Amino acid sequence: MTKSPIEFLASRLRRSRPARGPGDAPARAVGWSSAIVVLALVSTAVVVGVGSADSNSRTAEADAWLPTSKRNTIVHVNGTTGQVDGRIPLGAPTKGPLQVVQEGDNVLVLDQSTGVLTRVDPAQLTVARTTTVEGGAGQYLASAGDDVWVVDQVKGSVQPVDPLTLANEAPPIDLGTRPLGAARADEDGVLWVLLPQNGEAVPIVDNAPGERVKVGEPGSVLKLTVAAGRVAVVDSRAGTLVVLSADGEGMTLRLPSGLTRADPAKVLVPASQVGALVPILATDTGAMVIAHVESGVVQAVDLDIAKTAKYGEPQAHNSRVYIPDHATGELVVYDTSTAKFEEQIRVTGAPGELNLHSKGDRVWVNDQENYTAAVIDEEGVCHLIDKDKTQVPTPSPTVTPSITPSPSGPPSEGTDTTTPGPVDTDTVDPDPDPPSDPPSDPPSDPPSDPPSDPPSDPSGDPPSDPEPSASPPSDTGEPSDPPAPTVTVTVTAPPADPPTTAPPESTPPPTTQAPEPSDGPSATDTEKPSGDPSDDPSGDPSDDPSDDPSDNPSDDPSDDPSDDPSDDPSDDPSETPTSATPTKTPTKTSAKPGSTKPSTTSAKPTDPPDDEQNPPGKPKAETGTNKITVEFAKAPRSNPDHYELEGAPAGSTVVPDEAPAKGPYRFEVRNLKCDKDDEYSFKVVAVYGSKRVPSAASPAVRPCITPTTPKNVKQVRDNHQVKLSWTASPGATKYQVTWKGEGSAPDGSEEVTGTTVTVKKLKNGAEYAFTISAVNPSGKSPAAKVTVDMTPPKKTLNVHHNRNNGVDVGIRNDPTSDSGGRAGAIPDGYKGNITVHCQTKGSTERRADGTGGSSAIWDKVTFKGTNGWVSDVYIATSNSGTNKFSSELWECE
Repeated sequence: MTKSPIEFLASRLRRSRPARGPGDAPARAVGWSSAIVVLALVSTAVVVGVGSADSNSRTAEADAWLPTSKRNTIVHVNGTTGQVDGRIPLGAPTKGPLQVVQEGDNVLVLDQSTGVLTRVDPAQLTVARTTTVEGGAGQYLASAGDDVWVVDQVKGSVQPVDPLTLANEAPPIDLGTRPLGAARADEDGVLWVLLPQNGEAVPIVDNAPGERVKVGEPGSVLKLTVAAGRVAVVDSRAGTLVVLSADGEGMTLRLPSGLTRADPAKVLVPASQVGALVPILATDTGAMVIAHVESGVVQAVDLDIAKTAKYGEPQAHNSRVYIPDHATGELVVYDTSTAKFEEQIRVTGAPGELNLHSKGDRVWVNDQENYTAAVIDEEGVCHLIDKDKTQVPTPSPTVTPSITPSPSGPPSEGTDTTTPGPVDTDTVDPDPDPPSDPPSDPPSDPPSDPPSDPPSDPSGDPPSDPEPSASPPSDTGEPSDPPAPTVTVTVTAPPADPPTTAPPESTPPPTTQAPEPSDGPSATDTEKPSGDPSDDPSGDPSDDPSDDPSDNPSDDPSDDPSDDPSDDPSDDPSETPTSATPTKTPTKTSAKPGSTKPSTTSAKPTDPPDDEQNPPGKPKAETGTNKITVEFAKAPRSNPDHYELEGAPAGSTVVPDEAPAKGPYRFEVRNLKCDKDDEYSFKVVAVYGSKRVPSAASPAVRPCITPTTPKNVKQVRDNHQVKLSWTASPGATKYQVTWKGEGSAPDGSEEVTGTTVTVKKLKNGAEYAFTISAVNPSGKSPAAKVTVDMTPPKKTLNVHHNRNNGVDVGIRNDPTSDSGGRAGAIPDGYKGNITVHCQTKGSTERRADGTGGSSAIWDKVTFKGTNGWVSDVYIATSNSGTNKFSSELWECE
């Protein structure tokens, strides 16, 4: 079959693109071959309604496909610019939510309300194939590389699907229990499915279920997540995070006890993470734990939960944790490196389900019911996205793609692969607008072909948008910690008018309480000159970053008061301090998606001097080996003499004794003991002369991290037993040894405090799988594995008492002379070597030479290719003819 020029060039591009692994660097640039495909794709745009400036960018790690259920479309977004450069109408009406699974050139879309599964061709911008999965609604997709499964939670089954034809690849896998929990694939392509009723997880390998792994108590509320390619299960009631491994026991982390007090149904984890950090958020208590699935380090901080907030699954990326607030369409941002809450990011500014997922070095934020989305880069800079944009950049000014959607082109069969995307279980409008309907708020600008990059102002600097944030009243009505300060978030968005569901620019955004004051600029506040004297209303030379190299914003942004908008009490001109912690509500607006200039913040009067005496920010606690690190944000609008730490137990050491007023804002509590299950909480005190103002208490954590895997495991086997030894794991207080025998061989486990164990009563002739894990109060290490083969070692011995009298020595089929018959014989007079495997008991035999030896012990032998049994009275063993087993030989089973 002859390929069209479009198909030929697109297929060449797909073949030439190297495969990417989880750790590969994200693609940022597009090669010269993409430019060729661009010209061919423009003609396709006339058919489907919109075109793309770059085929390769649609499958790059920096880009993503985002669904809009009301428009029945998915759009391709360039992750670097936030520009929409491709749109595909899905054809059949959708009810949503839509789940998008993408990897490489393969993009699958599942309507979870109707069960309609669609494969689109990103190179052709067309729907390639559509089917309806058996079972209809309530299902979701899981994928790993070229493997795709449809998981039916109600039926308790997993159906393998061909990602190209969408046909069933194999019979459904019935897991024998229902309902099923979440399912995710790890970096090895193993699909893990939760069985909450059993407290287990089961791996699917080669379309068959493997051995189940216990991850919690039966009936527990279990949460499944993927971080750095590892699948992990969180049981918040038990306070554990279990990392799953198909080839052995993974790490088990014990989480801080503060998390166990939360309602398990209100504990949220992300579906997947690019990095190794897993944020765990309790939306009822505000406890947030950030666990590292590779190092075992745990961080803990407490949020101030606003009554009006409706938080969604958090997403950790680099050092920041992003928490969506569905009530306001904003993101709460916590920077783990500085222990501070940064300025909240307004995405839609309207109630709706914000879904977050990370891909490459980007975090994507999408509300399927809203036309505004966002992408956040590795530096924390947010770019707003107008998904309802009617035009896209074109590669040539002489060609204008159609802006009117039309039916999809013919199916295209390509080489597709898949990767799991977020499973969105949001409730959406059951009667979506038809795809051909224009936005309810049509663009005011005439249709044109805008440039591919957003315009800049005359100064040459890119436009930036002040990021909105607002603070509702505190839960108690009393003065609370100051809200997050006003900062400028750099927003690069496609030129267009605001989405129809977003409030107009003149309408104040919904409010939400900032969980924690942020006293320094966010990572996106990069456009303010640090040397601008207007930024430091106090005029205090001690606050000049030039006086102290440690105040360099690149090292610690919180050290530079000139960048601290929270120092400005004019955020609310009516602010009247009523306590040491005043309450104020900053007024901010945000640029609309598509605006080319940022909106301005409200005018602010001159700040008064920093003469308040406020407490430091709420501390973050991080676990370590026999130590705990406490980090905090400096006291806002204050100039304390220094900071001190309270709560260190007797015998411990606090380093430093006091933290300077200009930072760094951290303490280490050393010489803590990890040999028992103790947790420690601390307060940071701001010292103002004789006055001491303490912070809130940090979450309580243990002074330990999970030990490393035991190494250099050695074994010494003996009759019915094995002695194992290994190198000690730093920080381990004990070791857990487990074994599983093949067939009828018994399983078992044992705990020891040393680095050796002798396991007895093993079945000779069987093979055992042993695991050894290092344990301390913080959890259990990944297991060291060793296989012990209990096959008895054979010995070469001599035949004796065999007279040269014409009577041979029989080799019997059974260890008895009463039945079984002969397998062969040892010639009379032979006293040479014979191979002996093991011994067992049988009939009692007496030597024929009259020497008096008798025994019921029989030896299993091999003699000149003949296998069988010979009475021990004729073999030169140490206990030959004494009716006792010999120590040099093992017993046969």
